[in-house]
Amino acid sequence: MKRSSLPLEFTENVFVLGSGPGSSIPDELDDSWSLVSINASQAVLKDETIVPDFTLFGTSTLRNKPTNREAKDVLRGRKTRTLILFDREKFIDNQRYKLFRLGYSYDRVIFLSTAERLAWIRGATGIAVKDNTQKPSNGVAAVFLCVSYGVKKIVMTGFSLTKQGHAYNNKNRERAHVRGDRAALRSALMRGHPIYTNQADFSEESGVPLI
Repeated sequence: MKRSSLPLEFTENVFVLGSGPGSSIPDELDDSWSLVSINASQAVLKDETIVPDFTLFGTSTLRNKPTNREAKDVLRGRKTRTLILFDREKFIDNQRYKLFRLGYSYDRVIFLSTAERLAWIRGATGIAVKDNTQKPSNGVAAVFLCVSYGVKKIVMTGFSLTKQGHAYNNKNRERAHVRGDRAALRSALMRGHPIYTNQADFSEESGVPLI
């Protein structure tokens, strides 16, 4: 499988923290682990001194719709080491300004094109995403990014194919991309990628091995 061209360095083990209910991150992670957060998922970390190594923001995260405002509210004052934005680089000044207004800080920011994202999804699953029904969520896409870098153990936490809502609020909003997540994970697991979860319910519904 072709390696992603993004200038990223993962450790051999990675926790991918989704925004769904039931996430669990160990209080202490040693240097062999990286932490990847998705959109506003880092808000569930009780210890605000824990800084994700990587954070992925979808194209809509910084917009001003109700669901996006809820995410931004819990991100105020937070930070990450490397911020990956699913957006076009020509919007860099606008996005930097929004992040400044939000008080969200980062050591560096990387813009990711749609073509790059689709390439690593296809590399991990064999699926050529053609429409939104096949499109996996940002969290599952992040898992496949780790796959493309040869990470030896990828542990998913804060994911669900059946439960609505987000762990950082009680709005119980519908979770999108369930169909795409299910199909993509099934294909990735059939290819033998080292993807695991520490959630028993998610393991049962998705087929992702429980660790």
